[in-house]
Amino acid sequence: MRLEFERDHPRPVESVSLVLKTVDNSDPFANYDVPLTIEVFEKNQLVGSESFTAEVGADYKKVHVDVNNDPMIKGNFKIAIRFDVPEFGSDDNRLLINVDSVKFNDGKVNMHQHGDIKLIPAS
Repeated sequence: MRLEFERDHPRPVESVSLVLKTVDNSDPFANYDVPLTIEVFEKNQLVGSESFTAEVGADYKKVHVDVNNDPMIKGNFKIAIRFDVPEFGSDDNRLLINVDSVKFNDGKVNMHQHGDIKLIPAS
């Protein structure tokens, strides 16, 4: 799954935070390790990324990641948050993301969602 944000006037992004949980009825007490990747694009070229694993359960949890390899961005840019296939597989388990909770640099950088949330099939 891919969720994209963009901003007209570039500013370095040092951190990204969001709130998410699983929607899994099989074990409401289970936590799952979900691989996520933050990607920074300048003029549709990938210029920086940060990958990490978030432990997600049945309650909303705030996930915060520092983007350590701050790219020097000179033109228009876009940020993609990619949620890769979690350890519980691709059956009927789902992640629920509060899109309004996505913040950049602790809310100091305002960005707007670009396009629709995309489901990208695993290759």
